[in-house]
Amino acid sequence: MLERRSGWVSVALVRCPLQTASFVVIFATVLAAGCGTVTVSPGATRPEGDTDLSVAANPDKLVQQVGAAFTLRASASGGTPPYLFRWDQNAGPVEVVLPGETQRSIDLGPLSVAGRYVFRVVVTDQSGATAVDFSVIDLTDSIVAEAPKLVTVGGSNALTASIGAQPAGTTAHWSITRGTATLENADGENATLIATTGETIGVRFTLSIPSGESTSEITRDFEVVSVFNLRPEVLVDTTLGSFTIRLDGEQAPLHTANFLAYVDDRFYDGLLFHRVACMDNSGTGVCDPFVVQGGGFERIDGDLIERMPTRDPVESESPNGLSNGEVFSVALALSGGDANSGTTQFFINLDPGNTFLDAQGFTVFGKVISGTDVVDGIAAV
Repeated sequence: MLERRSGWVSVALVRCPLQTASFVVIFATVLAAGCGTVTVSPGATRPEGDTDLSVAANPDKLVQQVGAAFTLRASASGGTPPYLFRWDQNAGPVEVVLPGETQRSIDLGPLSVAGRYVFRVVVTDQSGATAVDFSVIDLTDSIVAEAPKLVTVGGSNALTASIGAQPAGTTAHWSITRGTATLENADGENATLIATTGETIGVRFTLSIPSGESTSEITRDFEVVSVFNLRPEVLVDTTLGSFTIRLDGEQAPLHTANFLAYVDDRFYDGLLFHRVACMDNSGTGVCDPFVVQGGGFERIDGDLIERMPTRDPVESESPNGLSNGEVFSVALALSGGDANSGTTQFFINLDPGNTFLDAQGFTVFGKVISGTDVVDGIAAV
């Protein structure tokens, strides 16, 4: 079971026999990009007298942020195939170079100047008949929105956004998409978030932009993890017993938020401690465990199957004053030696000689504070 009670979070894990899987790491941040909304523009127009051939350009109308890349596509019907497509720019604040103008689909961008761009496609069939349609793309200035990753219950936390010049009538709004929390001054670029319980909260910033007779929206989504204090504890239940990890939200706020977000999602339920890494310090061939690792694999029909992360990797917070050389400290695993690649897999240090991991970017974000005998039991499997 996985639940939060009085500032605690419990997570169910199970053990597995000794594996020789490669070192993996885990961690994720919570920043989702917004996107434009496609709206409908007038349909194709054809030269007088042409009643069979037609062409449709896509997107009809798109609102997008400066710096975005996009694709223009066209499809034709009627007339006498095969068709020849020709693209040109009809309007815009700057001239755009159109690659492969005679193709059905062309890739554009990124464009760095805000404004309305209009592109025309002309299709010609084998008989020489033609048809025309247009794509309209409105580019807005950049939008930067920010929300904290880790907050304490009852605290006032700033949500901020900075937007460039926008069309008249543009509005900004913050909203809660998951969990329970209070928003103050939600209408506008800057708002205040007050968490009311320990959980993962979904927060969205929405910019509504007038576009003809309709409105287009650009959104930014965030996850904010709330805790009752900056030393939240996680109860880990395994088939060999339970142990408790105390997280350090002061020295490793990003990793703490990431770990708790996965716990809140019940991501770790049923996963394995899949790896016991050994050193043969004595030359006898006997395993001298220096880490146990879990949080990434489950056993299905006898096979180890990876459970893929659902969030982006987290930025390294090493060095942060915490060391892998402290026995029973907990750190995020990494992939390919990339210090910013941590996602869900974590390991528990069992050897004071593990200080060498500090220089490799492995971020320590907690420590086992009870049930260390259970951890030793896992290492002995």
